[in-house]
Amino acid sequence: MQDLEAAMVDDLLKPLESQAPPSAGGDGYDRVQRVCRDLNSGHTPAPEDLAALTPTTREWLTLLEPQMRLLVGNVEKEALVAHIRGGKCLRGVIRSDAESIAQWKHTVALEAIEAEYDDEPKLAM
Repeated sequence: MQDLEAAMVDDLLKPLESQAPPSAGGDGYDRVQRVCRDLNSGHTPAPEDLAALTPTTREWLTLLEPQMRLLVGNVEKEALVAHIRGGKCLRGVIRSDAESIAQWKHTVALEAIEAEYDDEPKLAM
């Protein structure tokens, strides 16, 4: 029984891996939300906020559409934590993992090609 309790305590004390690292200006999730709010309001995010984010998280934030960033920037912290850690997804917001980012970029590229094709003049029959 003591071994089980010790194992449970060890599991609880292990830090949970996150794509947003903790920092002096609040934890990484606060920084993610600040960067989202800055981007949506047309401000340049603070260099220290950007520097504290992983490259994957920075890429994710720049790919998000304004509506997605608005949600990420203002959602309850627990919901953002769950989304970034792969738990419950924020509706309408792409995941922050590398695979989801790659799929999103592929989709955007296909839509751009389709839009370009649709804009070409058609021959009248």
